[in-house]
Amino acid sequence: MTTATISKTIKPPVKVKITSNETNVVGYFNASEYPVNLSLSALGRSFPLAPNAYVLDDQQRKVNDPIFEPLCGPKMLSREMTVDDSMIGILRIARPSEIAQTSHSSNPVRSMSIDEAKRLGIISAGGHGMSINQPVKTDPRTVINDVPTSQPSLPAPDLNRSVVEGDGKRFVCSKDNKGFDSFGQLEAHVKASYPTEVDKLTAKYRRPPAKAPLPAPTI
Repeated sequence: MTTATISKTIKPPVKVKITSNETNVVGYFNASEYPVNLSLSALGRSFPLAPNAYVLDDQQRKVNDPIFEPLCGPKMLSREMTVDDSMIGILRIARPSEIAQTSHSSNPVRSMSIDEAKRLGIISAGGHGMSINQPVKTDPRTVINDVPTSQPSLPAPDLNRSVVEGDGKRFVCSKDNKGFDSFGQLEAHVKASYPTEVDKLTAKYRRPPAKAPLPAPTI
């Protein structure tokens, strides 16, 4: 709590000067030995003041708002004046209209016509009237990621798979599209008909050679 020193009032009288933005008043305080309660209908609030306590704003700063001037006098408020009668800026108490404006600006509400609401997709016309389209809320704990994190691995070739080619046979010669029931029949046909292309025409049905084990480390 900020309190005033009574000795401040023991000085030659100083004329109060007030302009639109400046004054030579530093602040207002209760010079009485009893507590007082200031009630200002223009501000819609009251200010309880202990003896020698200043009028403060919500940030605990001295207020020199001229609205308190009518409350100054014997057994009422006293003024603390500036040194050498210099002028300082006025710190005002927020008015109810300013508080209401700040409150509305933090949560603005805008009106709109029915046609505008339809264009924005807020309401839609149904068979029995109009309905409000509520936004769909997504649980942040349920996230669907449609982008694969890694490339899928290709399945290993299955030599027992059925190949629907060459009369529906499992093993087909891609050269003449003839089908066979076994790899041996296909290999024999290729060797007889295309002896220089055996490896090429049978490669898709051969198992890859097993990798040789790594040699044991030499100690």
